[in-house]
Amino acid sequence: MTVSTAYNGPQISLCDGSTTSFPVAFQYAAASELIVELIDAVTGDIVQLVEGADYTRSGDGMSAPTAITTLTTYPAGKSIQRRRSTPLTQTLLAPPNSLPQSALMERAWDRAILALQEVVSRVNVAIATIARTWQPPANSTYAGKYPVVGPNGELLYASGTGADTGLRTDLASQSGTSFVGWKRAKTGAIVRSVGDVLVDQASIMDFIVPQVERDKIRAGTSVADMSPYFAAAAAANIPIVFPAGSYHLGGSVLFNKRVTFLPGAKIYRDSGGAIGFAGGIDAPCEQIFYGFKYPELDINADLTPWGWVDWFGTDADALETAPSIFKEVRLAMHDYVVTRTVIWNHRFRKISGGWGSAEGTFGTRIVLTGAAAATQPVVQVGSGLTNGNVAADTARRLVVERINTYRDGVVQPAVTNRREDAVPGWEVKGWYEGRMVECFDFGSPIHYRVSGTCACVMEKCRGVRPYVGASNGHPDFYTAFAVGGYSTSWGFIGANASIRLIQCETAGGVGDTRVGLYLYGLMGDTWVEKFEMSQLEYGILIDGAAKGTSTALTAQDAHQDVMIQQPVLDACRTNCIRVQQINTGGQINISDVYAALSQPGAVVYIEDVKGAVSIDSGQILGDASKTITGIFATAAHMLHVSRSVKIKNCTIGIQAIGSDTLSIEASVVRTAAGGNAAVDLQNVTRSIIAPLQNGDTGTWTYGVTMDAACGYNSVDGTGIGFGSFVSMTAANKVRFNGGDARTAFGSNLLTGNPA
Repeated sequence: MTVSTAYNGPQISLCDGSTTSFPVAFQYAAASELIVELIDAVTGDIVQLVEGADYTRSGDGMSAPTAITTLTTYPAGKSIQRRRSTPLTQTLLAPPNSLPQSALMERAWDRAILALQEVVSRVNVAIATIARTWQPPANSTYAGKYPVVGPNGELLYASGTGADTGLRTDLASQSGTSFVGWKRAKTGAIVRSVGDVLVDQASIMDFIVPQVERDKIRAGTSVADMSPYFAAAAAANIPIVFPAGSYHLGGSVLFNKRVTFLPGAKIYRDSGGAIGFAGGIDAPCEQIFYGFKYPELDINADLTPWGWVDWFGTDADALETAPSIFKEVRLAMHDYVVTRTVIWNHRFRKISGGWGSAEGTFGTRIVLTGAAAATQPVVQVGSGLTNGNVAADTARRLVVERINTYRDGVVQPAVTNRREDAVPGWEVKGWYEGRMVECFDFGSPIHYRVSGTCACVMEKCRGVRPYVGASNGHPDFYTAFAVGGYSTSWGFIGANASIRLIQCETAGGVGDTRVGLYLYGLMGDTWVEKFEMSQLEYGILIDGAAKGTSTALTAQDAHQDVMIQQPVLDACRTNCIRVQQINTGGQINISDVYAALSQPGAVVYIEDVKGAVSIDSGQILGDASKTITGIFATAAHMLHVSRSVKIKNCTIGIQAIGSDTLSIEASVVRTAAGGNAAVDLQNVTRSIIAPLQNGDTGTWTYGVTMDAACGYNSVDGTGIGFGSFVSMTAANKVRFNGGDARTAFGSNLLTGNPA
């Protein structure tokens, strides 16, 4: 069958109260695809009629003309609509390997054409509708505009600038945002107007009048003074947001409400510029303020209890400005490059970094570079003073933690040829009730120089020096910690009044005559806990001499009181501990020591000590293959070596020359041949000697040996086991002037079991 008729959409006939036959001018493939409807012109209601119940049909729809006959006559005001609805389906099924059936195929093609006719009809109707309601304007005035529907349904043309009468004037008004809705894409969020959302936060841009200036601010090219606009925003007395951009300030402004800076916001100080934030601020870790220092910049520290150094920059000025304003200051995990010493003379402040590596891998570093790197400290903690009113003239309760200093340059050795005059990484001076925790210095000949402090603590501070200084003809000393001074501070007895070093250490360094901890001059009231080092010439050097002399400071100057607990001094080259030139009032107490010497010499060396030195416990280790003395004392007084001190594998356990009032009770042991004596005394008087001595067979020659100048001593040989002697006889336990002390002992007293 062919499709010979066109389909131009529904066919409608008006009813007149008598006509019942209505022709169908188009073809259709099935009776169900012919739709007959009754339309009420007044109400617009449409009712579909049912074949057999409401009408009859003649013809098959494809081969012969068709008509319908209604079983009821319908009055005027009604109309009969006939339309076609061909399903968009394909019902032909061709079994595999079957011969083509032309009739079925033709019928499928007919249905496809019928459906296509309907689609084309609908498209034509849509185009015709548009053509009836709108025609492109001929006037060039409307070029580039778009159509909008006016309030009365009329078609208008608008450009979207806000000036067109064709736009809704209410949307373009000051309150227009209240007509635009918005909802946050989160569960539970409600619909709000855009105006209601914008009220939540005011922007400084709300108060900057010229649009062109706002554009320049965003572009970073504005140089205009924002003072009047800032003042207007401050007068509004509401929280303000500063979007990204460059703002210049040449006047004075105070914000009483909180101010928030978004990333990229920058304020530049012009001449006369000053700004205050009484309500505090919020900002990212980046520079915001350019050219501002305290007091032209002030931020309420009660409402902003901590701030980033980066808000002010990354130079020395920024590092000093931040603690002038905030109670707590934070440094980020990057380098702060300075060309002069950073001075932290601040009271009741906490300055914290992120720690990390001093060598530049993910750490907080203050890097001193340029000419200053040769001669200046990287950081000074404290006022730099040593006398005055300790409560007023110091940096009181200043806490510094997790910050690395780095010297980027070759240092000049001190021309005075004095160890304590070398350049420090950290100059700690004029500091009261403060703490330094987990700081690190890289590259300085002195990592920490400490004087003029009172009731302060340094904990887990460290350093390393991998590079030598300049060759200027002067000794290039290396000292990890230099603690002391040559004048009393703040009216107390020493250069430091109660300074504690806890778990401090050095990773080593290069230079001349290297020292881990150097206590010098008036080092009174110094308490050292768990200090650790290795492979330097000296582990701990205690020197109480007056500056430039080898004479101890007098007792009237100060009492040189030092307490050292649990030091770990490993693989030292010259002495693990050296104590010299201590005055009569001095008290040096050492306990739980671990001291190991790797080269010939004395593990502990004591010289010209008028005060008391007490070694209460610990291990003093030598190397059995080398000539090493455990403890050597000359011109010493009031030396006490406790029974809890174990001296191992030394050639001589303890040797004293020209000394008196000694108390020696150490435990001395050896595991290899070559030992001389547990105790050797030369010109020693008024002392008590009672060692414990043992070892493998043949490891010792004598127990205690004394020359003829020794007198008025009490020697107890009970604890001397001569089974470890080369010649196992009691005659070698205590020797006096080359002979058996049991035979002749001068003015000395031999006590205990002589056998």
